Order: sequence, then C-alpha cells, then structure tokens
Amino acid sequence: MYIREIEIENYGPIANLLIKPEFHADASPKPLILIGPNGSGKTIVLSHIVNALLTASHCVFDDAEVKEDKVYKYRSPQYIRAGATYSYSKVSFERGAFVSEWQLATKKKEYEAKLAPPQPPRNWAEILPEEASHFTTTFLRDSQEAKNLIEKACALYFPSNRFEEPAWLNQESLKIGVEYSDLKHLTRYSNRSVVAISPLGANQRWILDILLDRFALEFRLQPTQPGSPQAPVVFLPVYKGDASQLYDHLLEVLRVVLKTDGTLQFGIGKRQYRQISITKDGKQWIPSLFQLSTGEALLFNLFFTIIRDFDLTNVPIQGLSDVKGIVVIDEVDAHLHTAMQYEALPELLALLPGVQFVLTSHSPLFLLGVERALGRDGCTILEMPSGNQVSAERFSEFENLYRIIQDTEKFEKDLKESLAAAQKPIVFVEGDYDIRYLNRAAELFGRGALLNRFSFRDGGGFGNLNKVWKSLQSEVCGALTTRVLLLYDCDIAKTPETAEKVVKLVMPFQADNPIKKGIENLLPAATISKLEGQSRRFIDYEPARPQRLRGEDRMIPEVSSVNPDEKRKVCDWLCENGEKADFAGMNPVLDQIEEWLSS
Repeated sequence: MYIREIEIENYGPIANLLIKPEFHADASPKPLILIGPNGSGKTIVLSHIVNALLTASHCVFDDAEVKEDKVYKYRSPQYIRAGATYSYSKVSFERGAFVSEWQLATKKKEYEAKLAPPQPPRNWAEILPEEASHFTTTFLRDSQEAKNLIEKACALYFPSNRFEEPAWLNQESLKIGVEYSDLKHLTRYSNRSVVAISPLGANQRWILDILLDRFALEFRLQPTQPGSPQAPVVFLPVYKGDASQLYDHLLEVLRVVLKTDGTLQFGIGKRQYRQISITKDGKQWIPSLFQLSTGEALLFNLFFTIIRDFDLTNVPIQGLSDVKGIVVIDEVDAHLHTAMQYEALPELLALLPGVQFVLTSHSPLFLLGVERALGRDGCTILEMPSGNQVSAERFSEFENLYRIIQDTEKFEKDLKESLAAAQKPIVFVEGDYDIRYLNRAAELFGRGALLNRFSFRDGGGFGNLNKVWKSLQSEVCGALTTRVLLLYDCDIAKTPETAEKVVKLVMPFQADNPIKKGIENLLPAATISKLEGQSRRFIDYEPARPQRLRGEDRMIPEVSSVNPDEKRKVCDWLCENGEKADFAGMNPVLDQIEEWLSS
C-alpha cells in the first residue's frame, strides 16, 4: 500500500503543493526526492507523511510510539503561512485511505462569521463550530486499511538526527555483548518502531537471530557424487531455508556498502563476549560493527533496518524485490562521502524496487548517482516549495557547485579538451530554455538544415558565458579546431566582439515587448496574453506607478516577467502548443547564427 497523493496548503513556506508520486509500468514506485534550500518545506512534507504512518501504526498496534489521543506532529496556528487564515493537508494512500488535518486561525464559528470557507471546501463540514484544529482519518473507521499499510509492509522514518556512536568515541560499546532479540508474541504487539534513530543494537540482535536459525535449523551435510566407484563420498556443508536466504540478501547489501567483491561472511565472538564481526575471504576484516566508518554505519543501518522491519512482518522474502513498504529519510546524504553519495547509496536504492522511498537531499552528486543507477526516468525530483519537477542537472545546488568548479583550472582544461574535440561550430547560449525555444523555432520555420551545421551548448547563464569568453582569450584559443559563438540574451549590455575563432553577439531586443529580460523578450505581446490565459501563475506583472526622485516626478513603466519557478512550464507549453506567430521573434536569432556561420 503506497502513497498516492500529498496535498499541503498554507503551511510554513508552502502555499499550495500537490504531489502525486510516480510509478513504473510494473507498478513499482519511483523514489521521490525533495530538494531545495533550508526552509523550503522539505521536512514539512515528511512530517505529514510520518504522522500518517504513525496514525496507522497506532490503529493496529498497542506498542506504537505515539500514545492514544496524541499526534507525532503538532498542529498550531503558528505554522499557518504568513497572510493566510488556515492550513490544510491530506496524505492519501491506495484504496481511498487517507489522513487529513485542518488548522484555522480561530474557531470555526468565528472564522465563518468573518470569512467564507476555503475553496474547495473539502471536508469543511466535519469541523465542529468550537474547533480550530481538526484531524480525521479513514484508519479510525476501518482498521483493515491501517493493517494493509502497516502490518504486511515496512513503514519507517529516519530523521536527520539519526546516529551511531563510533568505536573511537565510546570504547565501552566494544565491551557490550550482543544478545538475542526479546520479541513479544502478543496480539496487537508489533516489536517494531516507525521512527529509527539509532538502530545498530537492534540490527545486531536481529543478525544474531538469523545466524542462530541458519546454523541450528538449516545446516545440512550434502553428499557429493564420487568421481569413481572407489572414490569416497565427500559431504559438504550447505545451508537451505528462509534464514539462509535472508542471510545471502544481507551480504548482497553489505557488499555494496563496503564496496568489495570479496567473499563476505558474518562472524560471532565467543559466548562470553558476543560481537558481530565481518570476515572477508575467510579472514577477519572488521572485528566489530561498531568499527564501521560513520558513512558505512549509516548506510548499513539504513538498509538493514528496512529489511529487518519487513522481516518482522513475517512475509516471506525470496528476493530483495519482495520487500515492500514506505520509507521516509530526511537528509539521506548526511555524513556520506561523495563516492557513497554518488555510487553506494543509489545502488542500494536500486536493490529495493518495491519500497516507496521519500527522501530529502542537498547533494547534486547523489541526484546524479540516482539517475545513473535508475535512469533519468527512474526517480522523481521535486524542487521545494513549488513542487516543480526538475532533472538532477537543473537542481540549483548543482548549478552552484558547477559555478564553483568553473572557477578552477579544471574548468579551463575541460573546456579546452571539449572544444578541441568538437567537429562542428559551437553556439553557447545562456540556458537550456534558449536551446529548446530556438530548436522549436527552426522546426516551425523549416530551418532544420541550419541546426545540422552547428552544435548548441548550455552556457549556464550570462556570467558563465563571460567566463568562457575570458578562458578563450588565453592559450585555449590556439587549441581551437572549430569556431565558437557566444550568444547572449537581449537584456545583457554587450557589444559584438571577435577574437580569432570566437565571436560574441547579443540577441535582438524587442522594445515593444512587455517582457524586457531573457529570451522571452522575443515572444510577441499576443503570446504573453495567451500564456496569461493559460495560467495566471506564468506571468508576473507590476503596473506602472509614479515616482518622485530628487523633486522630479516621473512614471515607472509597467513590467512583466516570466515567474522564475514557472519558466520550465512556460517553455514546455509553448514548445508543445506554440505556432509560428509565437516564435516569429526568434527567426532573427536564427538569421544571426546563419550569418555567423557564413562569414
């Protein structure tokens, strides 16, 4: 049972957010990754999901973390978005199950005396007149829905403050022996927790249980077929059963965590000094799990906890793809080395395709690694607080990192090698949207042959085009085997320049266009009106207004602009629905490129 929809309105920095997690054609869930700067609402989204999981857990089990009539997440008017009078959220699962909540600035009867009910009203009628806070869930009416979510699937939340103390910090931890699990086999008792903060101890006890079952119940001596009638029969040890199968799956995860192809096994210390160790190729490699590095311990515990939680459901595990459930991880890349972010963590996610992961991240390397491991369509990346879907390379943190890298000598070296290897002339523009608009214009005006004569490159903004120009003034110019055009948007104050094989030009400026900045200046006024009709969110507008400056009265003209968070949607809509008239202003840009190619 997976999450199907998350709706949040007027909560903290979030104005209006609707998330519909995506699924593959085989119905397996795609990891949902929330990105954005601190304070953009990532953890707010997680808190609503976790509250829903804990609500379901409480309806099924008596040992849930949250006590009866309590909630994991506070509801308070102080969390209502500034300027709003209410907040609303709803987390919906399969088969119509949901958890929703209202928070009003005043009691409902006072609210309705002054204000109209929010639109759409949703379940407004359920709120009692004396209530300012209202919580409702289908789990209270039908516990079977909660069982479908919790009882036969893993449900876990790893907060950002999860930790394990390393051996160097606490030597006493090395002296604490591992004990077998003490599970209570009672009705409505789960032996499970939704919130996982420091799970190493529980994981060690669980591993010890698996080893005991494997050795005591599943060990066999299997005879081999002798090579000749005179040859003696040789008996080889084999392990066969559920515990042995699970043991092999754990080693599969361990190999990814520790980045090794060697033969791994778990070892057990003496009876008086039980410790879980790891051997490699028959020799002790890691004497105690407490001696894993911080990053290794975090990954080990993340994924062993997921498998352990599912194992406690008593659902058979034939393969790791059998593990199902919802796993929420805040700051999934925290404390991980860059190689672990890019390689190990994405590979571990790929091992559990049946788990619906909801993650937050600040790491562009992790996002690139996920796309590498799962494919560009293998995950969903949403930028908060807008909820707009982006690719890993369009993540603002990646752009910031890329700008830093461009300031290094490596940038100039890579630029030199890239240009030297180019077979066609190169046109650098300020961004990916410029490329898409110009490609569409060429298609509409039958100028596809022109596109075949050169290669477009995303320069990453006018500032980066300046860096390319500066780099090409050095000895890099001498290495050029092709010509380069730096084509700036119309709002950049640049004069045409030429340096050997490099030319700098600026797109034409449409003075009568209501939008003065960016390539959108080339869109005619009629197209801007069309976009406003499609969605008022697309175009921001400031009316003309008077201003007095040092005693002189004057009018500041009206200003229109494409909302920064809507640029991708505007580009998508125009490239799909636009006509020749919409792209007429871009034909002169294609003329500029053609003239440069012919000069």
